[in-house]
Amino acid sequence: MLCLFWISVLASYIAMDRGTLTVSQATAADRLMLQLAVITGVALVAAEFINSLHDMRRVLRALIWGGAFCGVVAALQFWISLDITPYLRDLPGFSINFDNPANIGRAGLSRVDGTAITAIELGVVAGMLLPLAIYLAIYDADRPARWRWAPVVLIALAIPASVSRSGVISVVLALGVLLVLMPTRQRLVAICAAPLGLAAVFMSAHGVIGTLSSFFGAGTSDNSVQARLYDYPEVERLLGQAPWFGHGGGTYLPENPLFILDNQYLKTAIELGLIGVVILAAFFLVPMISALVARRRSSDPELRLLCAALAGAALAAGVCSLTFDSLAFPMFANVYALVIGLIGACWRLAAAGK
Repeated sequence: MLCLFWISVLASYIAMDRGTLTVSQATAADRLMLQLAVITGVALVAAEFINSLHDMRRVLRALIWGGAFCGVVAALQFWISLDITPYLRDLPGFSINFDNPANIGRAGLSRVDGTAITAIELGVVAGMLLPLAIYLAIYDADRPARWRWAPVVLIALAIPASVSRSGVISVVLALGVLLVLMPTRQRLVAICAAPLGLAAVFMSAHGVIGTLSSFFGAGTSDNSVQARLYDYPEVERLLGQAPWFGHGGGTYLPENPLFILDNQYLKTAIELGLIGVVILAAFFLVPMISALVARRRSSDPELRLLCAALAGAALAAGVCSLTFDSLAFPMFANVYALVIGLIGACWRLAAAGK
């Protein structure tokens, strides 16, 4: 699947008309190649060098505690309007990629970014990480219970703090897959705990549930939905100019803010053509299916639950890429690259009977 993605990007890179590109567009095309190299490297290293569930738990601890830290930052921004990200920028080795406001008002609520670029990225990544955090809390028995479950709570806090429909979609899909594939006893416990989680959100973040419900019910009357629909004629026009291999990966840099695409599939259609869209769909579907197949091949309850959590994360990533240009956001792209690698490692562990 990664090989096909490389072929699509390279074919588009060769075919693009450099005479019409600006310096920024040409640089962006090079940057996409570097990004794909990073994704490939992370995925292959994780897939090839994680050789046991012990190794898997070590990697997941780092990933989950990173998500937990992001949840802490988001909680401080949302509940007490304290933004510590300016202090993080002063740490040695860090530089500013984006300087977005940490708090943006939405329907009378503060919509926060945590350490992500936007609230959408925060919500989607938190939704992807939550089932992995639950898996680790259940099976990382070497750690005290409070240290295992604290990241679950902190990551969960980031989802209502983002005030994002995409975040809700992400967590519903990711946890839905995990819930369906859990053993019966664990499933019953999870079902009983779900109302407590909703009650905690309602009591601690008053107005979030009602606001998100109104967003989902608004349909095409919502401003953000209207802005997304406004993009379709422009996408159709540009796709007609280069339907198969696109205009070049990373080269879609609209000057008009109204044409910024909140849909990775539409952005890929312009940049990599229809062939690229098919491969992008495989980029999300193949890992998810591989995780489900690995789960079926294994008899180890821990590995089976891990595969279910990873399948949920991959499904959430693919569906939520319909709601924002996901691969343009480094936190999402890098977390998903690691998810691909972890699924590859699970495939190997299932085949070896570990």
